[in-house]
Amino acid sequence: MQKNSVIRMKSILDGSGYLDSRFKAVRARIFPIVPSQYDVTNLCNMTCTGCMYFEGDGWFKGDVNQSFEQWLDFFQSESTRGVNFPHIGGAEPSLNLPALRAAAKVFKRGVIYTNGGKKIPEEINLAIQVSIWSDDETEEEVRGNRFFNTALKHYSGDSRAIFVCTLSKASAPSIEAIIGKCAEHGVQITFNHFSRPNHREYAADYLRDWQLENNADSIDLSLTKTETAAVHAKIEALKSLHPDTIVFSEHYAQQLVRDDLYTLDSQGVATNCASRLGDTMRHYLPDMSREMGTKCCTPNVDCSSCNLYAMAYASITDRLEDFVSSETRLTEWLDIVETWESIFCRKTPVSEAVIIPARELTAQEPSLVS
Repeated sequence: MQKNSVIRMKSILDGSGYLDSRFKAVRARIFPIVPSQYDVTNLCNMTCTGCMYFEGDGWFKGDVNQSFEQWLDFFQSESTRGVNFPHIGGAEPSLNLPALRAAAKVFKRGVIYTNGGKKIPEEINLAIQVSIWSDDETEEEVRGNRFFNTALKHYSGDSRAIFVCTLSKASAPSIEAIIGKCAEHGVQITFNHFSRPNHREYAADYLRDWQLENNADSIDLSLTKTETAAVHAKIEALKSLHPDTIVFSEHYAQQLVRDDLYTLDSQGVATNCASRLGDTMRHYLPDMSREMGTKCCTPNVDCSSCNLYAMAYASITDRLEDFVSSETRLTEWLDIVETWESIFCRKTPVSEAVIIPARELTAQEPSLVS
């Protein structure tokens, strides 16, 4: 931050013992975070429209057959590089359990992005985010399969997991029922936002069926800012009914509808996105090779429409300088950061335990992969 911003923030914290202690507690619990991104398989059991992995032609098409020991060595080298918060996706990461087991042995924190169709074993102690797009029937129309009810059975009462509902034209009409189902099964829910891909061909056939059945103007599932604000208002209203189920920051929501989230360069690429790739934040393909020459781990998403939650939360929390104009604004920033913590840093007894260094695991490994 610039010197004047630091002075303003110090003045606010000096004037409020409560904010000062809250700010220091957040810093102690969460930071520093050194993230990096890993696709651990090119297999999936769904065909979602706008898929961040398969959309376009750039997805990895090679063989993925590395052993647990190879993944363990790889993740240990990433930890040595300084990474302490892996973001693990796929295609569908639950289809490569050796990679997940290896990551869980190296990292104390991190997140796995899954569709919930296959349960991730309980000894894999990283946070789990279960992607849902609507109720089961509509999910099949826009994702090619229905896993919502299956995922609820897999993760009911599982403190590692939080369900992430993508807000779109397909899910908005069912949002109250979706939240109600999560509450019934003892799982928390937060929200992503459908973000338009650069390519439209993927899964277009069954999306046209959805378009006809719902009398939609197009196969673009994106919500307008006005539509987004209306869904956010409904979610806020439902918090009173399901306070322990909904994990969502109204201040974060306001950031998404108030202004454009990102500044774009002449090529239409976001210049102030905290998920841009660099020397520290890297994106690795399923063969453990580093992807080069791309903007981020979701290069097929149009930056001008990107409201993907992982990128948005990271970018907003990275802009602390924008929130030091007043005590109210700094309180909003803390609310956003603490909500991010609730989503990405799931607390479990195993995740609080001391992690055994990878070099000591050889004798134990057979019992973990059986």
